[in-house]
Amino acid sequence: MVAPTAGESVALKLTAIGTVSGNYTLSASSLPKGITAAFQPSSIVLPDQISNPVTMTLSAASGAAVGNSTITVQAASGSSVFTSQLSLASVSALVLIQGNAFVPSSLTVPAGTKVYWLNLDAAGGGDVNAVGHDVTALDGSFSSGNGNLHQYDIFSSTFTAPGTFKYKSAAQPSMTGQIVVTG
Repeated sequence: MVAPTAGESVALKLTAIGTVSGNYTLSASSLPKGITAAFQPSSIVLPDQISNPVTMTLSAASGAAVGNSTITVQAASGSSVFTSQLSLASVSALVLIQGNAFVPSSLTVPAGTKVYWLNLDAAGGGDVNAVGHDVTALDGSFSSGNGNLHQYDIFSSTFTAPGTFKYKSAAQPSMTGQIVVTG
């Protein structure tokens, strides 16, 4: 999931079939309008670097296309080309739940915007809350439930009226944020 307010990095695991060798350049195609992909590193030498991590970072420009799509990730060396398809959801507004915090903690959107929260924290293992996170409006106007968002779970709410909507995690009250809706 990607939005102009939050890029997303994905660790890619590479595997070789047979005796593949050479310097392969990484790229992505079929990206929606306004979405870009960058790779670190941008090329790999096979089979030498097969166990090294590759990170693909997806970014969305303001006004990027919104919706679900399938992108193609490619590793190419001359006429030798390997591809894999990945699903991508691009949204207009996204708050990440990461490191026991809402990122960004304040988000400004126009009225009528659907805001998504994506939990990237794993229960246990560094997350102080073993049951998960939640998103709960202080005025009671929206709630994902108490502690029910586990790693990679998504919650959304549409904001139709201007105003400032403060929220917290009921399971972890120190986690706070706000959505500022403009007219």
